[in-house]
Amino acid sequence: MRWLINKQTAKAAYLALKAWIVEALEGDKPHELVFRPCSRTHDQNAKFHAMVADIAKQMHFGGEYRKPWEWKVLLISAHAKATYGELEFVYGLEGEPVALRESTAEMSVSRMGSLIEYMQAWGAQHGVKFSAKFDEFY
Repeated sequence: MRWLINKQTAKAAYLALKAWIVEALEGDKPHELVFRPCSRTHDQNAKFHAMVADIAKQMHFGGEYRKPWEWKVLLISAHAKATYGELEFVYGLEGEPVALRESTAEMSVSRMGSLIEYMQAWGAQHGVKFSAKFDEFY
């Protein structure tokens, strides 16, 4: 994987890609080339999970404290509703209602940033005190 962060890395990636394409065309096996925006950063991921842990320690939902993975589902769903509007619900394999939602692992840097900002705003509205260590991540 190559990160295109400036002209020098883009030029190095171009030269490496050019050589790779020439080599690939000499063989008879298909190849795949993927070019996409960067997904969430390691720091964003760490901050997100630390924030979820803080919320799980301080808040309850439905009359009880929830585990971090449950808060993760609730927060991602709420963020999707707040930014996209409607969510899709289907009946699952056992007939249970399921909200189809996006994966944080596949979020772009900007989308993950939006989720973190949503969580900060939601936390502020509900009196959540986030760990001071967050500033180093974002």
